Amino acid sequence: MIGNKETGKTTSMISAYGVLSKNGVSGFKIKALNESDKSELDSLFINLKRGEYPLATAKRSTYFFDLLYKDSPIHRFEWKDFNGGIINEKNIESVQVLKEDMQESSGIMLFFDAEKLYNNSIDTKVRRILHIISQNLVSIERVFYVAIVITKFDLLTDFQRHDIDTLLSPLKPLICNIQNSEYVYSLWIPTSCTANGMINVGIPILYMLHGSMSTYCDDKYAELVDEIQKYQNYVDNSGFFDDIVSFFSDEKTYRQLAQEKYNQVQPQIEYYNNVIEALKHLQKYIEDVDLLKDFFLTKKIKYNF
Repeated sequence: MIGNKETGKTTSMISAYGVLSKNGVSGFKIKALNESDKSELDSLFINLKRGEYPLATAKRSTYFFDLLYKDSPIHRFEWKDFNGGIINEKNIESVQVLKEDMQESSGIMLFFDAEKLYNNSIDTKVRRILHIISQNLVSIERVFYVAIVITKFDLLTDFQRHDIDTLLSPLKPLICNIQNSEYVYSLWIPTSCTANGMINVGIPILYMLHGSMSTYCDDKYAELVDEIQKYQNYVDNSGFFDDIVSFFSDEKTYRQLAQEKYNQVQPQIEYYNNVIEALKHLQKYIEDVDLLKDFFLTKKIKYNF
């Protein structure tokens, strides 16, 4: 995730962690694997609920989590916090690190302050970072997900919240690159995090995880189909004659090979069936959520993303 100073990126991460690690969302939770990270994030979330906001980060940090569905781990992931202040197009090393992170990750979360975005007052440094990211997106030739997170959306007036074209206008070059790519998918998500409530804070990471797991499961399914075919070939070749050949050659029978292959494949099939069930549930949740409903007094206008 990338966000410039005071965009609310750190606050967004802590609130997402708090919501998804405590009660969870629609059966999904996350769990910090590192005990010191868990202790730190728990403490920061408690302070956040009191209205005490965290200090801005000025480093590149990596956190490790498990995604749980119905309290069972289904996916382990890394969450990298990449502060925009350390990226400088004149600093070749920082740009290269960003490029490598994007190439190795399943997606990126970009954080923008709603008021600055609406007023087109995002600073030059942010525009440069967007340019670097847009360039990197063009070179990606695999499925990649972009979550455009609009923070502090509650601070906009009701009129401004409806004026989506003006809000997203500064991001048109980025959005255009995304639309022109056959590999990159995106979702823009308005969020709010105050002592009075947290809105949509878990959606960005759930959207990213759904995308990365879907891609992984598609690839894994192809591998499992091949393994199942090997198992079936062993079954088809087993029989009395095979037993005789095995007896004299001192080699395993096809029946034994089939059993071994079954023992290898069946647990994986059961595991991925559970993951796929969770993915379908998560997809429905993301598709059904009305991202703007809690920001308006009326629901006369319906937006589909």
